[in-house]
Amino acid sequence: MTSVDGSLRFQAEEEAVAALSIALGQARIGVTGLVPETASLEELFLGMTEGEQAAPDRAGPEEAVA
Repeated sequence: MTSVDGSLRFQAEEEAVAALSIALGQARIGVTGLVPETASLEELFLGMTEGEQAAPDRAGPEEAVA
């Protein structure tokens, strides 16, 4: 988890995000937005090409976080 510009950002599976939003509601913690971040095509491309240059012995391409 990271905090950026007053926002809390994290990476999780969809089921975990759903469970978290339910738990926050039950704890009466207000959530003003729950928005998934997606990578642009440029970010995906750079992540794949930079990953190959940084670690040429890797078996496969890097996974993109969406």
